[in-house]
Amino acid sequence: MIKRLIFPVLIIAVILLFGLTSCVKQDFDKPPSKDIPVGKVITIKELTSMYQGQPIVFDTAMSTYGVVVGDESSGNIYKNSYVQDSTGAINLRLINPGGLYVGDSIRIYLKGLTLSDYGGVRQLDSVDVDLNIVKLKTKINIEPKVVTIPELAGGKYNSQLIMLENVEFSAADTAKTWSDPHGLTTQNRSLMDCDNNVVVVRTSGYANFAGVSLPNGNGTFVAIASIFNNTIQLYVRDYGEINLVGERCTGGGGGGGGQGSGTQSDPWNVAYGIANQNAMPYEVGWVKGYIVGSVKSGVTSITSNDDILYSPPFNLATNVLIADSPDEKNYQNCVIVNLPAGKPLRSEVNLVDHPDNLGKWLNVSGTLRTYFGAAGLRDSNGESSDFELEGGGGGGGGGTGSGTQSDPYNVEFGIANQNATPYIVGWIKGYIVGAVKSGVTSISSNDDILYDPPFDLATNVLIADSKEERNYQNCVIVNLPAGKPLRFDVNLVDHPENLGKWLKVKGTLRTYFGAAGLRDSSGEASDFELEGGGGGGGGTAFFSEDFNTNLGVFTAYSVTGDQVWGWGNFDGGCAVMSGYVQGTNYPNEDWLVSPAISLAGKTGVKIEFREAINYITNISDMKVLISTDYSGSGDPSINGTWTELQGFNRAPGNNWNFVNSGEVSLASYENKTVFIAFKYLSYSSGSATWEVSKVELRD
Repeated sequence: MIKRLIFPVLIIAVILLFGLTSCVKQDFDKPPSKDIPVGKVITIKELTSMYQGQPIVFDTAMSTYGVVVGDESSGNIYKNSYVQDSTGAINLRLINPGGLYVGDSIRIYLKGLTLSDYGGVRQLDSVDVDLNIVKLKTKINIEPKVVTIPELAGGKYNSQLIMLENVEFSAADTAKTWSDPHGLTTQNRSLMDCDNNVVVVRTSGYANFAGVSLPNGNGTFVAIASIFNNTIQLYVRDYGEINLVGERCTGGGGGGGGQGSGTQSDPWNVAYGIANQNAMPYEVGWVKGYIVGSVKSGVTSITSNDDILYSPPFNLATNVLIADSPDEKNYQNCVIVNLPAGKPLRSEVNLVDHPDNLGKWLNVSGTLRTYFGAAGLRDSNGESSDFELEGGGGGGGGGTGSGTQSDPYNVEFGIANQNATPYIVGWIKGYIVGAVKSGVTSISSNDDILYDPPFDLATNVLIADSKEERNYQNCVIVNLPAGKPLRFDVNLVDHPENLGKWLKVKGTLRTYFGAAGLRDSSGEASDFELEGGGGGGGGTAFFSEDFNTNLGVFTAYSVTGDQVWGWGNFDGGCAVMSGYVQGTNYPNEDWLVSPAISLAGKTGVKIEFREAINYITNISDMKVLISTDYSGSGDPSINGTWTELQGFNRAPGNNWNFVNSGEVSLASYENKTVFIAFKYLSYSSGSATWEVSKVELRD
């Protein structure tokens, strides 16, 4: 029976085998090619020239060709690609990441895409790689265009691959990394040539080289050129294309050979200060020059030397001009130093009260940014520790202090006099720059220190003579005793906003964590002073709004525009205003107004707030105002008389970092009832984002 079954089974097997093989083709199909029309073909230059101020949506079949010169491989660029041909270049904004790589020769099908402009860069929005891109070849090499920094002005090479030669990072930036790989924020660094021309290098915190230290040398730099609101920016596409290993500039234009490094002991000269105005980010450091004059009273913007007084009598105490020569009589060769109200820098340096200061050298710390429409140095805290004046004045002139509350030791003295016999007990003053990490018992390297938030140990802070210090060996570690105001008010776990503030504190100079320390403070309010409040020097806050979960007691009022003050979860909560929405700037006037605040019976009243500003238009578009006759409701633009409060240390306007404004006196308003307002303006041409995280009035 079994044998009789074998033959039929074999027949069936043969039939099935024949049937199956007869259905299989010997030549396999190729994957289907994209059936994307071509339509009219235009160059990239013709494409970008079509933009005339309004976005264009392509509704007919059109194409352009190019080669990808910038992709997302390094993490520095996300959902963007840069494409160029022989006539120009354009930025592609991708719907989804990936799919395009450097060297891809592609055709871009334009139908359905939008040609727009973002900050001066032409771009194609909502590009779908599957529906709008046809890849023709791969691994096409495009050589970068060799240009100079001045040639980048005006966005001539936007979205193109360029190379700069004989460039280096600014001395102030060489101690930094490319970006912030921990907070994952985008950071700006200053690249300069030997003539002190400067361009911004912008790097994402997601870049695979974000945590790498910036190179210290001079050489070649390959990047994608871009622009944002007249600020030229460079994006590195591949870290391997950066070759800065040569000898740094030793001379040439601008600052020449002795420009300095911007520290108190090696300040920049005035030529450097002029050449590096309004860098992105702003340059902050010390500048030294001879006092040669001051701006005349009544001048708001300098147009000629007629606006300057170079000899007495002087009539404006808010500023002095410094120059590299004591005989300088041309304001274009000077830096104008702002002297903040109520501070030693003004009281000791101004020429109205001290015409004898004319011709003396002044060494002062601040920010290199325009003042009176000319080269300026602004935002100095104005304390004695922030300047040195020839012949005396200021706290920097080599003096170490005497250890009293009014004349504290500096940090350098504190380090040099550790564990003396007998121990030295006194007051010391420095800037808070970090804290020891949790779990560390003895410091062996800077890896044991946190210089940036988040902080994780409330027992200590590091103070230094410079806000920028990043070496624990140049710091004194201050012990913050448990259960005392010194810990409550100062520690960085609860108060990361204290980073960069000065702290004056009393204690014993003896080792802590195996390094220079200050210990044994009683920790009471009378044993310390903290910039902006806290301890014996800050006063008591009788009005405070920190915007923890909403706008609190403040009221938002929109005069024009659809955008309004809102709330953001930044810096522990803040009020936020911006006229920018989804790629478009909108005109707005918006107010954030306090309730009535009584100053009856108050003396020595001061106001202080915290803020962050990015994409700044003009600082005058973000004013802090006060009124004594506002009704408490209704449109504040037509209700009440409002006066601008001045003298604050304002945020630089080019990042998301919160800064303390410093205190401004309200003495002239004592025994009155006042309203405080934050007034915001934006325009179709530009919109800043303004964030206010805390407002306090103290007496």
